[in-house]
Amino acid sequence: MGEGKPSLPAGKYLVKVFVDSTNKAQKDWTARIGTEEFVGAAEFQGRWAEGYGSMTIVDATGIKK
Repeated sequence: MGEGKPSLPAGKYLVKVFVDSTNKAQKDWTARIGTEEFVGAAEFQGRWAEGYGSMTIVDATGIKK
């Protein structure tokens, strides 16, 4: 990790996916998104390269509840 630059170490990460299908947050921006909106999670290996075009992509087919 470079000094002074925020970064995450490479390794295994967990992404949790929530979908606000009822537009709860649009109606009230202070609304909490919680277990009702949880659709699943997936583990992935991230290397967090710097710069646009180097994004880490998680395949949505790997998301499991």
